[in-house]
Amino acid sequence: MNINRLYSPLSLLLMMALVHCSFGLAQTEQIISIAALPENTEAFIALRDEFASTPEGGAAVFVIALNVYAQDPDLGLEMLTIAIDSEWLVDNINAGYKGKAPSSADIQRFEERIRARPYVAHSYIWGTSPENAYEIPDGPLAIGIRIQDGDVENETARIFVFSSGADSPRPIRLDLASNGYWKANSWSSLLSGIVEPKANSEDEL
Repeated sequence: MNINRLYSPLSLLLMMALVHCSFGLAQTEQIISIAALPENTEAFIALRDEFASTPEGGAAVFVIALNVYAQDPDLGLEMLTIAIDSEWLVDNINAGYKGKAPSSADIQRFEERIRARPYVAHSYIWGTSPENAYEIPDGPLAIGIRIQDGDVENETARIFVFSSGADSPRPIRLDLASNGYWKANSWSSLLSGIVEPKANSEDEL
């Protein structure tokens, strides 16, 4: 079920801590609201400092970095470098942040799956849909998160992120870094394809 299509963005912003049981598995669903996409690295670090002290906040921060990358690959790569666990970073003096960056293979995946299809990143923002070509709505950015019982243990976590172009939320794994912030360790599911945006059929003749 795609709950993004069942509730208005305003209703979703008010659904802050819905706890329920599904097939005997306890789940928590919540909305993380972020004022706007950060315009520079300093603003992103402030955002990270505010939200990424929890696994769900770390997942939301990664989604924000993806959306910045979809618009500005250079700036977005700096933010992704900050949001990704250091285990997956390599030395790079030409890109990334402070001499580090994702591997060339990961950068290529970001280019092919996010830069070439920005609507994939947009789909993780409430209010987008295939029908509106995944246009990000005005106002705060709301990201839907699901946490399943047992998926957060010690310094590792699996968080699910809702997409308006998929029938079920998608997992991202995060680790607690030595600086106290949760960072992405495995994120390939968030780069996977979704329902294609519907073409604008309006007759402009």
